[in-house]
Amino acid sequence: MLLLVKEVLAEIYQKNLQVFGYKTAQVLITHDDIANRTRYLNAKNTFESLLEMGIIPIVNENDCVATEEISFGDNDRLGAALAGLVRANKFVMLTDQMVFFQMTQLLIILLLC
Repeated sequence: MLLLVKEVLAEIYQKNLQVFGYKTAQVLITHDDIANRTRYLNAKNTFESLLEMGIIPIVNENDCVATEEISFGDNDRLGAALAGLVRANKFVMLTDQMVFFQMTQLLIILLLC
């Protein structure tokens, strides 16, 4: 079921970005792909190749092979790790984790005071 949802979500991103002339590719990855040096370099090379070709990677946790690392906010942490992998200048995270919404509200309140 998760794979179907991810496929549909990737397709939605692809259709919407295609309107602006962008191409996308779905990339499924796990924390092990970043922790293991050889797999890290393979992932790094894959992302660099996609970006050099002007293709936007749509990244998600590969739940089919991930076992122990599936936990609270896992895709969020994986996204942050990938930002480092590709040496991103910016990282935009779309999340449904309530703690981020609560922290944002607190930050706004502090800035307004």
